[in-house]
Amino acid sequence: KERKRFVEANLFFSDLCTTQAPRHFGGSHDILDMMNERGILPCDIDINGVIKSQSYNLEIHYYPLPWFDLLNRFEFIQGIYFVFYTLIALVICSIGGFVYGTNRILTKLRHPPRFMGMSLLQLISRPQLEGL
Repeated sequence: KERKRFVEANLFFSDLCTTQAPRHFGGSHDILDMMNERGILPCDIDINGVIKSQSYNLEIHYYPLPWFDLLNRFEFIQGIYFVFYTLIALVICSIGGFVYGTNRILTKLRHPPRFMGMSLLQLISRPQLEGL
Protein backbone atom coordinates (compact mmCIF):
# COMPACT_ATOMS: atom_id res chain seq x y z
CA LYS A 1 0.00 0.00 0.00
CA GLU A 2 1.31 3.42 -0.94
CA ARG A 3 1.78 6.02 1.77
CA LYS A 4 1.57 9.73 1.17
CA ARG A 5 2.25 12.63 3.47
CA PHE A 6 1.14 16.22 3.57
CA VAL A 7 3.70 18.74 2.42
CA GLU A 8 1.46 21.78 2.25
CA ALA A 9 -2.17 22.46 3.10
CA ASN A 10 -4.24 25.64 3.29
CA LEU A 11 -6.97 26.33 5.85
CA PHE A 12 -9.81 28.71 5.08
CA PHE A 13 -12.31 29.90 7.68
CA SER A 14 -15.52 31.49 6.49
CA ASP A 15 -18.78 32.67 8.01
CA LEU A 16 -16.92 33.76 11.12
CA CYS A 17 -18.66 35.55 13.94
CA THR A 18 -17.40 37.13 17.13
CA THR A 19 -18.70 35.93 20.49
CA GLN A 20 -18.71 39.52 21.68
CA ALA A 21 -22.28 40.58 22.38
CA PRO A 22 -23.78 43.27 20.11
CA ARG A 23 -23.64 46.89 21.31
CA HIS A 24 -27.27 47.00 22.46
CA PHE A 25 -26.56 44.01 24.75
CA GLY A 26 -23.45 45.58 26.32
CA GLY A 27 -20.74 44.49 23.85
CA SER A 28 -17.44 46.36 23.77
CA HIS A 29 -17.47 49.13 21.15
CA ASP A 30 -13.71 48.86 20.53
CA ILE A 31 -13.71 45.09 20.01
CA LEU A 32 -16.83 45.19 17.83
CA ASP A 33 -15.33 47.98 15.68
CA MET A 34 -12.06 46.05 15.28
CA MET A 35 -13.93 42.87 14.31
CA ASN A 36 -16.21 44.81 11.95
CA GLU A 37 -13.11 46.20 10.16
CA ARG A 38 -12.04 42.60 9.54
CA GLY A 39 -15.47 41.69 8.23
CA ILE A 40 -16.48 39.66 11.30
CA LEU A 41 -19.92 40.44 12.69
CA PRO A 42 -21.38 39.34 16.05
CA CYS A 43 -22.86 35.84 16.23
CA ASP A 44 -26.63 35.44 16.09
CA ILE A 45 -28.33 35.93 19.43
CA ASP A 46 -31.78 35.14 20.75
CA ILE A 47 -34.21 37.61 22.34
CA ASN A 48 -32.46 37.31 25.72
CA GLY A 49 -29.00 38.16 24.33
CA VAL A 50 -27.70 34.58 24.50
CA ILE A 51 -25.62 33.40 21.57
CA LYS A 52 -27.56 30.92 19.42
CA SER A 53 -24.63 29.44 17.57
CA GLN A 54 -20.87 29.90 17.37
CA SER A 55 -20.52 27.86 14.18
CA TYR A 56 -18.21 28.63 11.28
CA ASN A 57 -17.12 26.89 8.11
CA LEU A 58 -13.68 25.35 7.87
CA GLU A 59 -12.33 24.38 4.46
CA ILE A 60 -9.13 22.41 4.07
CA HIS A 61 -7.64 22.54 0.58
CA TYR A 62 -4.94 20.03 -0.19
CA TYR A 63 -3.57 19.29 -3.59
CA PRO A 64 -0.51 17.61 -5.08
CA LEU A 65 2.51 19.82 -5.57
CA PRO A 66 4.31 19.85 -8.91
CA TRP A 67 7.47 17.76 -9.15
CA PHE A 68 9.76 20.81 -9.16
CA ASP A 69 8.21 22.18 -5.93
CA LEU A 70 8.70 18.80 -4.25
CA LEU A 71 12.31 18.84 -5.40
CA ASN A 72 12.83 22.33 -3.94
CA ARG A 73 11.35 21.27 -0.60
CA PHE A 74 13.63 18.21 -0.39
CA GLU A 75 10.74 15.76 -0.16
CA PHE A 76 12.42 12.95 -2.14
CA ILE A 77 14.92 10.36 -0.97
CA GLN A 78 18.64 11.20 -1.00
CA GLY A 79 19.39 9.06 -4.04
CA ILE A 80 17.26 11.25 -6.27
CA TYR A 81 19.17 14.35 -5.20
CA PHE A 82 22.51 12.60 -5.71
CA VAL A 83 21.54 11.67 -9.28
CA PHE A 84 20.02 15.11 -9.98
CA TYR A 85 23.04 17.09 -8.77
CA THR A 86 25.44 14.70 -10.48
CA LEU A 87 23.63 15.23 -13.78
CA ILE A 88 23.71 19.01 -13.27
CA ALA A 89 27.46 18.85 -12.57
CA LEU A 90 28.05 16.77 -15.71
CA VAL A 91 26.07 19.23 -17.81
CA ILE A 92 28.06 22.17 -16.39
CA CYS A 93 31.37 20.38 -17.00
CA SER A 94 30.28 19.52 -20.55
CA ILE A 95 29.44 23.15 -21.25
CA GLY A 96 32.82 24.22 -19.86
CA GLY A 97 34.59 21.61 -22.00
CA PHE A 98 32.69 22.74 -25.08
CA VAL A 99 33.60 26.38 -24.47
CA TYR A 100 37.27 25.46 -23.88
CA GLY A 101 37.37 23.23 -26.98
CA THR A 102 35.76 25.89 -29.14
CA ASN A 103 38.24 28.50 -27.95
CA ARG A 104 41.14 26.08 -28.45
CA ILE A 105 40.08 25.30 -32.02
CA LEU A 106 39.42 28.92 -32.98
CA THR A 107 42.48 30.46 -31.32
CA LYS A 108 45.05 32.27 -33.46
CA LEU A 109 47.89 31.60 -31.01
CA ARG A 110 50.72 29.52 -32.41
CA HIS A 111 51.24 27.66 -29.11
CA PRO A 112 48.02 27.83 -27.09
CA PRO A 113 48.31 27.13 -23.35
CA ARG A 114 47.57 23.58 -22.29
CA PHE A 115 44.49 22.79 -20.24
CA MET A 116 45.26 22.75 -16.53
CA GLY A 117 42.14 20.79 -15.55
CA MET A 118 43.68 18.63 -12.80
CA SER A 119 45.34 21.62 -11.15
CA LEU A 120 42.04 23.49 -11.27
CA LEU A 121 40.15 20.50 -9.85
CA GLN A 122 42.62 20.17 -6.97
CA LEU A 123 42.35 23.88 -6.25
CA ILE A 124 38.57 24.09 -6.15
CA SER A 125 37.75 20.68 -4.64
CA ARG A 126 40.04 20.83 -1.62
CA PRO A 127 37.79 23.08 0.54
CA GLN A 128 34.76 20.82 -0.12
CA LEU A 129 36.70 17.69 0.77
CA GLU A 130 37.99 19.27 3.98
CA GLY A 131 34.53 20.52 4.91
CA LEU A 132 35.32 24.22 4.87
